[in-house]
Amino acid sequence: MILRSNERRRAATIIDVAQHANVSVGTVSRYLNGITVRQPKREAIDKAIAALRYNRNAVAKAMRTDRTNMVALLVPGYDEFFAEILASLTRGLAAEGQVLLTHKHEGDPKALALAIEFFQNHRVNAIVTPGVSEVRQQVQAMVDHGIPVVFFNNDVADMPVDRVFSKNFEASRQAVKHLIDIGHRRIAHIAGDRRETTGHERQRGYLQALDDAGIAADPRYIVGGTWKRQDANIAIMQLMQLPEPPTAIFTANYVLALAVIDYCRQHNIALGEDLSLLSFDDVELFRQMHPGVTAVAQPASAIGEAISEVVLGHINGIHPAAPRTVMLDCNIILRQTTQPPRA
Repeated sequence: MILRSNERRRAATIIDVAQHANVSVGTVSRYLNGITVRQPKREAIDKAIAALRYNRNAVAKAMRTDRTNMVALLVPGYDEFFAEILASLTRGLAAEGQVLLTHKHEGDPKALALAIEFFQNHRVNAIVTPGVSEVRQQVQAMVDHGIPVVFFNNDVADMPVDRVFSKNFEASRQAVKHLIDIGHRRIAHIAGDRRETTGHERQRGYLQALDDAGIAADPRYIVGGTWKRQDANIAIMQLMQLPEPPTAIFTANYVLALAVIDYCRQHNIALGEDLSLLSFDDVELFRQMHPGVTAVAQPASAIGEAISEVVLGHINGIHPAAPRTVMLDCNIILRQTTQPPRA
């Protein structure tokens, strides 16, 4: 059968080979990179390659040069924060001839582990990812193979990797201090996931600000504990049903703040007048709303630039031997949702 040009079959990919051979993408990648794979799987992969006419040229070239000019960015999703880092990091790497590959794993450690293994086998020049403790073994394998890893947004202790972070503790401390300075004493915190350093450090900053001001932390005012909006919906209801509800709330990220905003709209609570709200993370919605939401703005573009500098330092052989940690300041953007409490 003769195919017209617009009917030609697209080139087979490694995913097609894996599906045809009924094996994982990681198994195909290992086989193509000369790593031992059990014979039945080898045979199935060989047959799939032949049947699909899979082109191994790109892999073969990477094996010869040990360089791919590719850097991998692994993220749980593409919200405004991650999207800005992606754009900044892409610009910085492109200036040095590096291509950024991205993978969204939806927070699934198994999917993340497979992605790390895949990119390791394809000899990327570096991997950039929020730290996830469940894939410690895979990250260590990357480091052992001489592939740089850069953590951002969340840390995993005692890993020999580079790090680029916002100053979550200090920014949170200053944010809650602002609420205290304008007169609030009953200040609640809707926390993120405290198992992650991001959530832990933001709560620690909240507690430190209270302690600095001589305000005893009330455990009833610390609620939540995940990054999920549905859990924040429950948390805000718990707070507002207290005999003495808070006059101000500090949320660990913008998703949790959205739950507070929804609750206030549904219950005719005037933000900034009846209840002050301050969110970690500034997003476009907060700038467009009326009243505008006071927020901690992370330097997402600067984070991307710093990551790019660290990665290119490795690629160009000018990176110091010891892992590097870069800490970046945040800004508090004052808007109308933080006002003195009503007398």
